[in-house]
Amino acid sequence: MTKLHEEIDLHEYKDAFVLVPRVTHATSTSFLSPTLVISRTSDEIYLDASVVEKRGPPKNSILTYGIFGFIQLQACNYLAIVTERMFLGYVKGEAVYRVAKMNLLPYHPNPSKVLSDKKKKYEKKFVSVVESLLNDRFFYFSYSYNLSVPLHLQRRRDPAIPKEALHVDFDKRFFWNRRITKPLRKLQLHPWVLPVMRGYVHVSMFIVEGLSFDFCLLSRRSKYRAGTRYLTRGVDERGHVANYVETEQILGFNGEWSSFIQTRGSIPLYWGQTSTSFKYRPSAHLTHSLGETGAAFQQHFERELDKHKKQLIVNLLDRKGDERKLSEAFESFVSNHANPSISYVAFDFHAFCKNDEFENVGLLVEKVADRLAGIGFYKEGRNGEAEQLQDGCIRTNCLDCLDRTNLVQSTFAMKSLMMQFHMFNIFEIDRFDVLERGFKEAWANNGDAISLQYAGTSALKGDFTRYETHCCSYRGSLPGHTKPFN
Repeated sequence: MTKLHEEIDLHEYKDAFVLVPRVTHATSTSFLSPTLVISRTSDEIYLDASVVEKRGPPKNSILTYGIFGFIQLQACNYLAIVTERMFLGYVKGEAVYRVAKMNLLPYHPNPSKVLSDKKKKYEKKFVSVVESLLNDRFFYFSYSYNLSVPLHLQRRRDPAIPKEALHVDFDKRFFWNRRITKPLRKLQLHPWVLPVMRGYVHVSMFIVEGLSFDFCLLSRRSKYRAGTRYLTRGVDERGHVANYVETEQILGFNGEWSSFIQTRGSIPLYWGQTSTSFKYRPSAHLTHSLGETGAAFQQHFERELDKHKKQLIVNLLDRKGDERKLSEAFESFVSNHANPSISYVAFDFHAFCKNDEFENVGLLVEKVADRLAGIGFYKEGRNGEAEQLQDGCIRTNCLDCLDRTNLVQSTFAMKSLMMQFHMFNIFEIDRFDVLERGFKEAWANNGDAISLQYAGTSALKGDFTRYETHCCSYRGSLPGHTKPFN
């Protein structure tokens, strides 16, 4: 696979940005490209090995860890670069980072000079908004591991065939800077294209009673229909839904690896929330005809089935009020679609877990236990070959796909983790609480991260995920139930 430049010296000249790759321990001069020149006076981008010697000392120099992309505002183009990164750990031996800081460099030496007084104010605001988004702590990247695809797809290519550049195989749904790296991709400047994912990544290693475990949690947030809560709901004409997130839980032990994938996403119908008064929660309602909604619904699940083969829908909406209307409409479309690869379970979370009785999620787990076992998880042996494939995917939703959804997904994930431990032939660990604490912390942080991106606030039920004992914990069993589940 084409190596990416990990450390780059960016030199600013009046008419150009000149980027010179550094030789690091992970690189060698055998594959290094010549210096990259980005003109500040035209759209020209080219390679020139001797440009630095020709130009002399630059106006300014910056160490950068990658090009995020090219962004056009009113005054001129801006070059977005990663200037600080945070090392998170290794996924299967490959380093993973979070973007810690980005800078916007204007092509024009003084952008305000080319604008009217009115537009100057707007330009300043636009730059502030873009910089705020770029520096919100939720962008992730790796120079050598494809964060956009699940573990089982990392090995799809024949090892005998040379791999393409990292960005070529990057899933477009999670390639957030794809459009703004087009000038580099068009010229096939592969070592300069750094694909960046948005969502959440947790990487850790646990050593318990002499046993070492690698634990990773990767949430990939789709760039399609990626607006905010209340303003962006439901499905669009291409079948993309609001707040769509694919979450993969990876466990490594003794050279073997396993992963478990779940998804969340807004109800795949045309619906929205509007209000003529100041209400805490505006009323929800369907917005399009049955025909239009049916077509978008079908597109959504065709894509999901293409990716995951089977779908178990877990709907957590209330059975009263506006949520009931949405829930019944969703159930009706699933029923009319009549696809044997799609199954559906409704669980009124607020009814079963009222008064903070969140342990009653165990009722749901008990209800779908056989199907969860049937879906299973992916397993990879020490030789890198697949020994078991995940057969389907659980798609969970509530209204926002935040608090309720994250708590339920973490419970399914714990259940899967227990199955993975049995698969690794690990049946008794006296100090399993060490790993369990790390698991709960990761899932609670995951809930906060997704909630902050969609709603602007941390998850409201994060404390239960973070501190309370799961109904499916290592030693725990499902609690005794007196409430029927229909």
